[in-house]
Amino acid sequence: MTALRDQAMISGAIITTSQPSYSIDGVATPVLDFTNPGTLPWAGSFPSLCTNCGTKSNPFILVVEKPLFIYNRVRIKGYAVIVSSTNVSISPQIGGGGVFGDIIEVETTVILASFDRMNVGGPVSHTCMGLESGGTASSCTSGGSNFTNGITLYARTVLNFETGGSVYLVGGIVAPTITIDLTGDPLTMTYAAPPEAITDPGFEFQNPIGPVLVSYSEW
Repeated sequence: MTALRDQAMISGAIITTSQPSYSIDGVATPVLDFTNPGTLPWAGSFPSLCTNCGTKSNPFILVVEKPLFIYNRVRIKGYAVIVSSTNVSISPQIGGGGVFGDIIEVETTVILASFDRMNVGGPVSHTCMGLESGGTASSCTSGGSNFTNGITLYARTVLNFETGGSVYLVGGIVAPTITIDLTGDPLTMTYAAPPEAITDPGFEFQNPIGPVLVSYSEW
């Protein structure tokens, strides 16, 4: 966490707040463009040294020093590491939502990380953690056959999927413990590797450092 915080001082943002948590709502902020930091809702909170951010050689590092809540559908542009010092909760909307970046050369461009626990779920019809080409907000699997969006999820302790709808993940899960409680469709996963550019800033020292869930089935 120290390495990520140091990296955020020159290539990203550190968000602190007097509130008990920090939230990103896809209704108010449907796109986070880390290649254009001036458009971000916290644009005044990162150092002016942040230039040419969101690239593979200089991924944007966002450190939230409170629990992080992500609501509805959030599209992320550019290479980025988004990390909470505590918990992360992802609550998609009815009809399809989630959080995802791009897939470039079978690799994700975004890692979303919790240094404690991550929870994904809610009474939704689709939890879209990735889209195919031509996909829409209401269906993760509509459109073409090539996956263009996805994300890597990291939790230091537990990563939990609990939803009454469909969970659709393109990318990967890194966590020592994964729990899945679905009352809808099975969890659908398509693997895409995180590139070295977004795992290097601090994550090479973390445990686990590789995917734990490599397959999933329901009996």
